[in-house]
Amino acid sequence: MTRSFASMLDYANHLSLTFLSTLCRCLNRACIIIDPDRDVNLDGSASNPWRLCTVDQVESLKALLRVIPIWTTGIMMHINLNQNSFATLQANTMDRNILNFELPAGSLNVFLVLTLTIWLTFYDRIQLPLLARFTGRPRGGLSPKARTGIGLLVPVAARAMTAVVETIRRKTAIEE
Repeated sequence: MTRSFASMLDYANHLSLTFLSTLCRCLNRACIIIDPDRDVNLDGSASNPWRLCTVDQVESLKALLRVIPIWTTGIMMHINLNQNSFATLQANTMDRNILNFELPAGSLNVFLVLTLTIWLTFYDRIQLPLLARFTGRPRGGLSPKARTGIGLLVPVAARAMTAVVETIRRKTAIEE
Protein backbone atom coordinates (compact mmCIF):
# COMPACT_ATOMS: atom_id res chain seq x y z
CA MET A 1 0.00 0.00 0.00
CA THR A 2 1.50 3.33 -1.06
CA ARG A 3 0.81 6.59 0.71
CA SER A 4 0.78 9.91 -1.01
CA PHE A 5 3.60 12.30 -0.21
CA ALA A 6 1.14 14.86 1.24
CA SER A 7 -0.36 12.34 3.69
CA MET A 8 3.15 11.31 4.78
CA LEU A 9 4.06 14.94 5.48
CA ASP A 10 0.83 15.43 7.40
CA TYR A 11 1.63 12.34 9.48
CA ALA A 12 5.19 13.56 10.11
CA ASN A 13 3.95 16.97 11.29
CA HIS A 14 1.78 15.40 14.01
CA LEU A 15 4.46 12.96 15.10
CA SER A 16 6.35 13.70 18.28
CA LEU A 17 9.51 11.76 18.91
CA THR A 18 9.81 9.90 22.17
CA PHE A 19 13.20 8.69 23.30
CA LEU A 20 13.83 5.71 25.52
CA SER A 21 14.74 6.58 29.07
CA THR A 22 17.60 4.89 30.88
CA LEU A 23 15.39 3.78 33.76
CA CYS A 24 14.43 0.08 33.56
CA ARG A 25 16.57 -0.44 30.47
CA CYS A 26 15.66 -4.13 30.41
CA LEU A 27 12.21 -3.13 29.08
CA ASN A 28 13.77 -1.36 26.09
CA ARG A 29 14.20 -4.72 24.35
CA ALA A 30 10.45 -4.78 23.70
CA CYS A 31 10.75 -2.07 21.03
CA ILE A 32 13.93 -3.25 19.28
CA ILE A 33 13.47 -4.74 15.82
CA ILE A 34 15.54 -7.91 15.69
CA ASP A 35 14.48 -9.32 12.32
CA PRO A 36 12.87 -6.67 10.07
CA ASP A 37 11.42 -9.28 7.72
CA ARG A 38 9.65 -11.10 10.53
CA ASP A 39 8.85 -8.27 12.99
CA VAL A 40 7.59 -5.49 10.69
CA ASN A 41 4.86 -5.47 8.03
CA LEU A 42 5.30 -3.67 4.72
CA ASP A 43 3.36 -0.65 6.01
CA GLY A 44 5.73 -0.27 9.00
CA SER A 45 3.42 -1.69 11.65
CA ALA A 46 4.39 -4.56 13.92
CA SER A 47 3.45 -7.96 12.55
CA ASN A 48 2.97 -9.29 16.09
CA PRO A 49 2.17 -6.50 18.57
CA TRP A 50 2.94 -8.87 21.46
CA ARG A 51 6.56 -9.21 20.29
CA LEU A 52 7.26 -5.65 19.15
CA CYS A 53 6.03 -2.57 21.02
CA THR A 54 6.28 1.11 20.26
CA VAL A 55 8.56 3.38 22.26
CA ASP A 56 5.47 5.13 23.65
CA GLN A 57 4.11 1.83 24.97
CA VAL A 58 7.41 0.99 26.68
CA GLU A 59 7.69 4.48 28.21
CA SER A 60 4.06 4.27 29.41
CA LEU A 61 4.83 0.99 31.14
CA LYS A 62 7.90 2.53 32.76
CA ALA A 63 5.79 5.46 34.00
CA LEU A 64 3.28 2.99 35.44
CA LEU A 65 6.06 1.06 37.19
CA ARG A 66 7.41 4.29 38.70
CA VAL A 67 4.03 5.01 40.31
CA ILE A 68 3.57 1.57 41.92
CA PRO A 69 5.53 2.40 45.12
CA ILE A 70 3.37 5.46 45.69
CA TRP A 71 0.23 3.41 45.05
CA THR A 72 1.26 0.73 47.52
CA THR A 73 1.94 3.27 50.25
CA GLY A 74 -1.36 4.88 49.34
CA ILE A 75 -3.09 1.56 49.98
CA MET A 76 -1.51 1.38 53.43
CA MET A 77 -2.53 4.98 54.11
CA HIS A 78 -6.09 4.18 53.03
CA ILE A 79 -6.20 1.30 55.48
CA ASN A 80 -4.69 3.55 58.13
CA LEU A 81 -7.17 6.38 57.62
CA ASN A 82 -10.21 4.10 57.48
CA GLN A 83 -9.77 2.91 61.04
CA ASN A 84 -12.21 5.51 62.32
CA SER A 85 -13.81 3.10 64.76
CA PHE A 86 -10.73 3.41 67.01
CA ALA A 87 -11.33 7.14 67.43
CA THR A 88 -14.97 6.44 68.20
CA LEU A 89 -14.00 3.84 70.82
CA GLN A 90 -11.60 6.33 72.37
CA ALA A 91 -14.32 8.98 72.37
CA ASN A 92 -16.64 6.63 74.27
CA THR A 93 -14.27 6.66 77.24
CA MET A 94 -13.69 10.43 77.40
CA ASP A 95 -15.76 13.23 78.89
CA ARG A 96 -17.61 14.75 75.92
CA ASN A 97 -19.73 17.25 77.85
CA ILE A 98 -19.64 20.84 76.61
CA LEU A 99 -21.79 23.12 78.80
CA ASN A 100 -25.06 21.15 79.10
CA PHE A 101 -24.65 19.18 75.89
CA GLU A 102 -22.93 15.83 75.41
CA LEU A 103 -21.31 15.29 72.02
CA PRO A 104 -22.03 11.89 70.47
CA ALA A 105 -18.89 9.75 70.19
CA GLY A 106 -19.34 9.21 66.44
CA SER A 107 -19.51 12.94 65.73
CA LEU A 108 -15.93 13.60 66.83
CA ASN A 109 -14.74 12.56 63.36
CA VAL A 110 -16.36 15.78 62.12
CA PHE A 111 -13.60 17.69 63.92
CA LEU A 112 -11.05 15.69 61.91
CA VAL A 113 -12.67 16.82 58.66
CA LEU A 114 -12.95 20.45 59.84
CA THR A 115 -9.30 20.48 60.94
CA LEU A 116 -8.22 19.03 57.60
CA THR A 117 -10.25 21.64 55.72
CA ILE A 118 -8.74 24.50 57.73
CA TRP A 119 -5.22 23.10 57.35
CA LEU A 120 -5.50 22.67 53.57
CA THR A 121 -6.79 26.22 53.20
CA PHE A 122 -3.92 27.55 55.32
CA TYR A 123 -1.38 25.45 53.43
CA ASP A 124 -2.59 26.44 49.96
CA ARG A 125 -3.26 30.14 50.58
CA ILE A 126 -0.63 31.11 53.14
CA GLN A 127 2.17 28.57 53.56
CA LEU A 128 2.86 27.75 49.89
CA PRO A 129 3.05 31.42 48.77
CA LEU A 130 5.43 32.13 51.66
CA LEU A 131 7.61 29.15 50.73
CA ALA A 132 7.55 30.22 47.06
CA ARG A 133 8.67 33.72 48.02
CA PHE A 134 11.39 32.35 50.30
CA THR A 135 12.77 29.75 47.86
CA GLY A 136 12.05 31.67 44.66
CA ARG A 137 10.49 28.59 43.09
CA PRO A 138 6.81 28.09 42.23
CA ARG A 139 4.64 26.03 44.57
CA GLY A 140 7.02 26.45 47.47
CA GLY A 141 10.05 24.81 45.96
CA LEU A 142 8.99 21.31 46.98
CA SER A 143 8.95 18.63 44.32
CA PRO A 144 5.83 16.47 43.94
CA LYS A 145 7.82 13.50 45.25
CA ALA A 146 8.82 15.45 48.38
CA ARG A 147 5.21 16.53 48.93
CA THR A 148 4.03 12.94 48.55
CA GLY A 149 6.65 11.73 51.02
CA ILE A 150 5.66 14.36 53.57
CA GLY A 151 2.01 13.54 52.98
CA LEU A 152 2.70 9.89 53.73
CA LEU A 153 4.94 10.59 56.71
CA VAL A 154 2.56 12.90 58.61
CA PRO A 155 -0.30 10.36 59.01
CA VAL A 156 2.21 7.71 60.11
CA ALA A 157 3.47 10.12 62.80
CA ALA A 158 -0.14 10.88 63.74
CA ARG A 159 -0.88 7.16 64.22
CA ALA A 160 2.26 6.78 66.32
CA MET A 161 1.13 9.70 68.49
CA THR A 162 -2.31 8.10 68.78
CA ALA A 163 -0.64 4.92 70.06
CA VAL A 164 1.33 6.90 72.66
CA VAL A 165 -1.79 8.74 73.84
CA GLU A 166 -3.75 5.48 74.05
CA THR A 167 -0.98 3.85 76.08
CA ILE A 168 -0.97 6.75 78.54
CA ARG A 169 -4.77 6.72 78.70
CA ARG A 170 -4.85 2.98 79.48
CA LYS A 171 -2.22 3.33 82.23
CA THR A 172 -4.20 6.17 83.75
CA ALA A 173 -7.44 4.17 83.55
CA ILE A 174 -5.83 1.16 85.26
CA GLU A 175 -4.41 3.31 88.09
CA GLU A 176 -7.80 4.87 88.85
